[in-house]
Amino acid sequence: MKYILSVLLVALIFSCSEKETKQSQKEDSKIQADPIDKTTLESDTTKQNNHQPKVSIPEFAARTIKSISKEFSVDSIEFIEGDFNADNKEDFSARVTNLKNGKRGVIIIHNSAKNDYQVFGAGKDVNGMDDLDWIDIFESIPKEETVASTLVDEKSGDIIGPDTKNAVKLKGNGVYMHLDESEGGGIIYWNGQKYVWLHIE
Repeated sequence: MKYILSVLLVALIFSCSEKETKQSQKEDSKIQADPIDKTTLESDTTKQNNHQPKVSIPEFAARTIKSISKEFSVDSIEFIEGDFNADNKEDFSARVTNLKNGKRGVIIIHNSAKNDYQVFGAGKDVNGMDDLDWIDIFESIPKEETVASTLVDEKSGDIIGPDTKNAVKLKGNGVYMHLDESEGGGIIYWNGQKYVWLHIE
């Protein structure tokens, strides 16, 4: 009799243990099978994209770029904006390539109803240069900032310093260009009547 009770007790324990094992396997399977919430991921991605800066070419500039597309290729990825001709309107400037001769330069497109633009370099002379392929740094200088050309010793070639006596207070934003980690560059600025070049080192 005792033997029979012992056998029944062992069988009962084994049965309970087997049920617990199967239940645990089902729960594990359920955890592994739970799908990723695609909607949530797409929503999060959309939120991230909406917070990314969106930079586009102004309409007036895009119109002018299209009108000169047979003659010049304008770098529309890296461009600067500013009131370059001091008329209180935001203008556009970028590096440009002459499609006929491959020479590089800078274009300034004014914010106006007309396709009003000027090209410096890219086959057109600016301070004795017609190819500005050396430009590494291309930036806008704030209005009313005082700038001065660099004085250089004619005999030794050494830099003396800024020509403070002939310093200029910018009427509009200036277009600054320079070699990266080297000497040589300049500023194109509006003097009230036309654009002029200011040499800097």
